[in-house]
This record gives sequence, C-alpha cells and structure tokens, in this order.
Amino acid sequence: PSHSPSPSPGLAQPKSSPSPSPQPKIPTPAPEQTEAAIKIQSAYRQYAHRRSALSQIDQIRQQFQTLKSSFRMPAKVDFTIEDGKVVTVDTTKISTPNTPLHPDPTTFGADRSIGSSSSQPKLAFTPNNVPLHAYDEELNRLLGKLDAIESGGDGGVREKRKGCVRDVESEAVRIE
Repeated sequence: PSHSPSPSPGLAQPKSSPSPSPQPKIPTPAPEQTEAAIKIQSAYRQYAHRRSALSQIDQIRQQFQTLKSSFRMPAKVDFTIEDGKVVTVDTTKISTPNTPLHPDPTTFGADRSIGSSSSQPKLAFTPNNVPLHAYDEELNRLLGKLDAIESGGDGGVREKRKGCVRDVESEAVRIE
C-alpha cells in the first residue's frame, strides 16, 4: 500500500488576503479654502519667525548684561599715542562706569602730555590691556550674533535689534 504523506501540522495553507477596502475620496478644496490655508500658514510662519527672533535678541541682551556686569576694568590701561609711545593710565583715578576710557591730556598731569594732536590715543596691545581686548572681542561676537538675526520685514524685530546693537556698540566705544 502506497502511503502519501500527510501535511505537517505546523505548515499552514496559504490564505487569500482580503482585498483592500476602497479609500474614501478626499474632496478637492475650493480655491477660497486653499487661499485661506496659505494665508494662515504664512501668518503662522511670520509669527513663529518673529517670536524666534525676539527670543534670540532677548538672549543676546541677557548675555550682554551678564558680560557687562562681570567685566572689571584693569587698574592700569596702556594707550599708544601718535608718536608710537605707550602711556599707562591709572584707571582707578579716572574711570567710572559710564566714563569713556580715552584720557584727555589733563589726565597725565603737567609733566606728561599726549601731544597737541586732536587724534584720540588708541588702546595698546599690551599685557595690561588683555582683559579690555578680550571684552571688546566678546562685544563684537554679540554684535555678530545680532547682525545674523533677520527681521523678516518685521519693524518690531528691527527696532529691538537696533536698540540692543546701540547698547553693545556704546559699551564697545566706551572701552576702546
């Protein structure tokens, strides 16, 4: 007697998969709906950009305030005068928080003069001035960050950025 093997219980016979049910048709939006959606998306993008830009300006202003409040003027600052000489100024006697560092000729007393030229002395690149140059560099980095913030045509962003730039530049001029 010939015997045919019976199918193994572990092998399942292939089942036919049910045909997918038809997807409901999505109605095409009316032109007015499309136009309204575009306006809403545009308004939201402007809002999100404005919010992001204002937040970035606030963060940079906070960084500026922290930097400014932590800066300590060196006790001695060196200036290069017209003939290339370096003159050291004791800032503890002339500097207040809102006073520019540029000395006037009377700062040096009767026996020392920075010359009769009307040009301002420049900060020298000396060890005494390392903290000033580092501070100035940080202020310039903040200005670079502010410059990178796009207003997207928003007047409020533009004005807030300008105000922050003015404050940072004013501090940079004070210490230069």
